[in-house]
Amino acid sequence: MAVDTSNDGLRVPFGLRQGRLYPPQGTERGLACECVCPGCGSALIANQGERKRPYFSHHQSRECLGGYESAVHLMAKQIIDDRRYIVIPEFRHSIGKKMPTGDVLSEEIVVPGRRLEFVDVRLEQTVDGLRPDVIGVTSDGIEILIEVYVTHAVTGDKRERFAKKNLVELDLSMLPQDLVTNEQLFAEEVLSEASREWISCQLYREEIKAAHQTLHEKVKRFITEHRAGVEQAKIERQQRRLAEQAAEKRKVEIESRKSRLREQYSRQLEQLQTQTSDQQRQEPRLDSGTLQAIAQRLRRDELPAALAHEQNGDWIFRVHRTVWQAFIYERFIQGNSRNSLRANDVKRAVVREFGLVEWIAELIKLKHKQKIQGCNRGQWYGKKGVWFFTDAENRMIPSPYLLVLNYLKRLAREGLLTLEHRGGDSFTVKFDSFSALDGYRAEQAEKARLVELEGENAALELRKPVRAEPEWQRLAEIERRKKYTEDNEKRIAHLLALVNSLFVKKGVKDVKRCNHCSHFQELTDGDSCKECNCSKLWDIELTSSYLETLPHRLRCLPLFPPMGAGRREHG
Repeated sequence: MAVDTSNDGLRVPFGLRQGRLYPPQGTERGLACECVCPGCGSALIANQGERKRPYFSHHQSRECLGGYESAVHLMAKQIIDDRRYIVIPEFRHSIGKKMPTGDVLSEEIVVPGRRLEFVDVRLEQTVDGLRPDVIGVTSDGIEILIEVYVTHAVTGDKRERFAKKNLVELDLSMLPQDLVTNEQLFAEEVLSEASREWISCQLYREEIKAAHQTLHEKVKRFITEHRAGVEQAKIERQQRRLAEQAAEKRKVEIESRKSRLREQYSRQLEQLQTQTSDQQRQEPRLDSGTLQAIAQRLRRDELPAALAHEQNGDWIFRVHRTVWQAFIYERFIQGNSRNSLRANDVKRAVVREFGLVEWIAELIKLKHKQKIQGCNRGQWYGKKGVWFFTDAENRMIPSPYLLVLNYLKRLAREGLLTLEHRGGDSFTVKFDSFSALDGYRAEQAEKARLVELEGENAALELRKPVRAEPEWQRLAEIERRKKYTEDNEKRIAHLLALVNSLFVKKGVKDVKRCNHCSHFQELTDGDSCKECNCSKLWDIELTSSYLETLPHRLRCLPLFPPMGAGRREHG
């Protein structure tokens, strides 16, 4: 405790008179207080001025520092003796036991602090050769030894001697002087608020005994569970060892079975290896007579490159690739405008027409069967194929379906077909012959040429000097454009009414639209436009989405037929 030792500091907070301590304001003024210093025994003067707080001072001797400690010490004991109770501190105690596994099991006892009443209080009474400051006795005869710590804490000797007693240390070492001189606040600090701790405690032996019993049960349970865990781990290790042995045995059996099954297809696998080698591959030949016959049927001097589309594995059919590709073209495309076809149906037709090489057909059939079996069983080989073949061997077995599908995609890239859905295998015939495709390409090239020529002409016109347009000519142009816009809207209204009449009144869904004047007519109205006699008609399906967008479509299309035969006036 850092005590103020200046002349203005409070040296002695309490004076001793006839065995009791009093504060300076609780006595007579001056020497009439009849108090002496608790430290040195010298007479004290009670100073009770109006400007300064009341204080004691020594009468004819120097101020002693020991007076503060003695006064605080004695006053604390006096308060406990007067009030006959004290708040004892919280009790904490931990016990633990280390297991052979290295784990530490523990139990903790926590008892909150509480007020303890005394039926008797004894001061400075000798116990076991030592004198504690206060001994409080409870109604059930329990003694609580209290040591007041102002400048000196409990010594090691007392800790050892009172180890089996109930000893509390009350710490008043850090109390400020203003609090000490306040009689009420100082009493509260002594009785309940100041820091305090158990030096030794025997009050809670039953709780400690119960904690030991709980820890003992916990240790027993831990040992039992540990032994059970060790035994279970031993059983599991044995089971794993047996499972590994069974798995190894199963693996050997599978490898043996795989070898026996592979042996049955050794000849086919050797042929497959030969066919996938570029140096030794054997393919069906295409003689000149067959080639000429195909060209004649198609009425072409040279066969298109699309009928000689080479793929890995296209040798599996019993004819040259050009033969089965020409078959697909003639059977499903030529003369079948807007026909829909599926790759799997085309594949079946090709296999029925030409067949597969016998030995590869065995492997293809085996792979297909194994994939179905694997899928049904949820096994890994449901996606790969024959489980007793290697992944490389499964990949080497060609798929007739994929060969046909890839060929149809090639025709779609050429422009003959349209793939209906990305990633699907359904196609629609866009052009029913190579001639029609060639004509379309020539038409597109001519349009591009005309656009390019128009651009060049426009550039030349821009280079010409601009002449001022007469006012009458500008007004006439405005009137012409206005008249064209009005006629265009009337024409659109007429065509919308026509389509509505066909779709709603007659229930017609499939119609033809003139590529020249956009006139709509039924399929039974002939192959030329009834408005302008144009022979270029497009087949149109009147779907709900098409009808919704029809006004916008018409504004982007040519609407008026040229003057001449077959033209009708429009309202």
